[in-house]
Amino acid sequence: MFCQNIKADVAAINKAYKSMNKVSLSFELNMFENYQTQHVYYTQHALIQKNGNATFQKFDESECINTRDYSVMVDNEDKEVVYAPKKISFEYDDPSIAINLDTLLQFCKSYQFKKISKDVFSYSLMLPENYPNYNQIVFYFDAKTYFVQKIIFYCEEDDISVDNEAEKLAKSRIEINYKDINTRPTFNPNDFSYQKYLVKSGNTFKLKPELKNYHLTVLSF
Repeated sequence: MFCQNIKADVAAINKAYKSMNKVSLSFELNMFENYQTQHVYYTQHALIQKNGNATFQKFDESECINTRDYSVMVDNEDKEVVYAPKKISFEYDDPSIAINLDTLLQFCKSYQFKKISKDVFSYSLMLPENYPNYNQIVFYFDAKTYFVQKIIFYCEEDDISVDNEAEKLAKSRIEINYKDINTRPTFNPNDFSYQKYLVKSGNTFKLKPELKNYHLTVLSF
């Protein structure tokens, strides 16, 4: 039987993601009103792409390019673009997984291993009462590639209202399903640069013509 060594498996998952210089994947986030129901209360779709030290993320109506030196955030609903330079270049967490598994292990009080199928395993982690937001987190991964396929968050009671509706308290369940993982994608380098949205002249940025109806904010630190 599989060794069921959660520390070794998390290390292998981290290694699998860090070893990828390029990757493109999508995920679907579904929120359910409680732990048992299969009725979807809220859905969000996302695209995440990594090209070396730069990433591009798209969540429904928002987009973000993140590099060591700056970030560009785009809100397509409110037609806002924000350019934010970084005072100090730094390494950032890989956004391909929606949670830091190393941090999670530090707080986990117990866990259960399951062999879902020949190639899919899971760990269910029970969290202490003082852990914020979640009671339990379950993640599924491919035993051959060590890519995460699914994460389930069992939330504490919180307001799950959406679209300006009245307050609605519930212990919701959030499921994130990862799909279309491509470790050999072909990218346009400009898709990971401010040049995707902006034109720079000297120290001044301007929006590209196709974004003429957007408002630009350039932050300085």
